[in-house]
Amino acid sequence: MLKLIHRVRPRHKTLSLLIALGLSLAFPACEPAQETMVAGHDTQQAISGMVVSQNIIASKVGAEILRAGGNAVDAAIAAGFALAVVHPSAGNIGGGGFMMIRFPDGRSTALDFREKAPLAAHPEMFLDENGEYSSTLHHNSYLAVGVPGTVAGFALAHERYGSESWADLVEPAVRGGVHPYGIPGAVLPVCGPGHGALSGQRREIHQGW
Repeated sequence: MLKLIHRVRPRHKTLSLLIALGLSLAFPACEPAQETMVAGHDTQQAISGMVVSQNIIASKVGAEILRAGGNAVDAAIAAGFALAVVHPSAGNIGGGGFMMIRFPDGRSTALDFREKAPLAAHPEMFLDENGEYSSTLHHNSYLAVGVPGTVAGFALAHERYGSESWADLVEPAVRGGVHPYGIPGAVLPVCGPGHGALSGQRREIHQGW
């Protein structure tokens, strides 16, 4: 879950905006948009905005967008793309999510860009040759893959509510890809049986980014 609270300047008027961007369940890493006013072991406060995500690098990317004049939607998109680099299981551009926005006058809206089943999906697609339900087909085959929606959802949010250029929001993730982040250790267990081989190639992949 990536959360932003910020006073933003969209294309037409100034408003305060609260965004909750749901990409995955996550423990927060906070980055204030301006100098921290109060900091403690359990709480942190900022003057005008804060970005909270699973990874401090992604949180910093979002905060940088706010400092540069972007609004909360811009920061959410940039942080979301950054998570795809530094914490892929929380920044799932190959998956889906949702974005909830509440405006200061009480209005709210939501964008649903969760994954969808392929158009060719049918009720019998997870049945084996004997007509019985197959957990393997359901969870460990190409049939289990949904059509991603995250990038399309980000694009729609940017079109409706963003203020910065799309290139500026994607660029930090592209830039991040050439930095020596390596593969986060938390990612390896979700890679399945091949994660050992992937782990062995970590140095090579790290140098090739």
